[in-house]
Amino acid sequence: MKKLNNHAFSIMELIICFSIISIITLGMFKVITSLNSGNNNLSIIRQHEDFKNNLLIKIQNDLILKGYQESKDCSLNNIICRNIIFANKETTTIKIDLNNYIIYYDNIKYLIDKTSLILDKDNTKITEENNIFLINIPLSYKNKKIKDDLNINIVHPLLTSNKTGTYEIKQTSINGGLLIQPNANASDLVVFTTHAKTGYVYKNAILKYNNEEHLLETKEFIMPDTSVEIIPNFIKE
Repeated sequence: MKKLNNHAFSIMELIICFSIISIITLGMFKVITSLNSGNNNLSIIRQHEDFKNNLLIKIQNDLILKGYQESKDCSLNNIICRNIIFANKETTTIKIDLNNYIIYYDNIKYLIDKTSLILDKDNTKITEENNIFLINIPLSYKNKKIKDDLNINIVHPLLTSNKTGTYEIKQTSINGGLLIQPNANASDLVVFTTHAKTGYVYKNAILKYNNEEHLLETKEFIMPDTSVEIIPNFIKE
């Protein structure tokens, strides 16, 4: 009888041990699953950041260095499209395929991860408004716990034709670009910055108005009582 009681007690101990091990194993499984999920999320974030940064660098470099001049709409059903014309007479196209989550720019195809990201189609736009060239591609994660900024957004002042009341500041830009303040009236000081292509440096510029040319040795001038054109001189290093 005593042996039977001992035997029964051993079985009970075994059941309790198995129960404890099961609880611990389940807890560890949840922790491992959570860690794997976190690693997957981190991988997705890094992949998107690389994609986003590469695209932004490519577009912004073109807008600044080639000198954005104008753009024309070429959109179709579920495809937002804009043909961009630069001051150096080069052209390129940016398209966003809303259904397939694809961005096309300069003959390069960028794929948005459709399995983990959501594209806000209603607020996606490429437009020219208020003297600004705007690209807005709002994105969010399907996993709502991830709050990282995913939006691809470019707000670029128009470089080649800045309206200033009844006047304009135009530019002809080769081998580099100019970033000019968006507003200036007669007698205002206009200051601009320069962005040279790789292998080139800014030397000086010519300011044209009233059929006269004025050499600019510095990156500023007084706005005359008329429209002006700036012709920057970028030379090889």
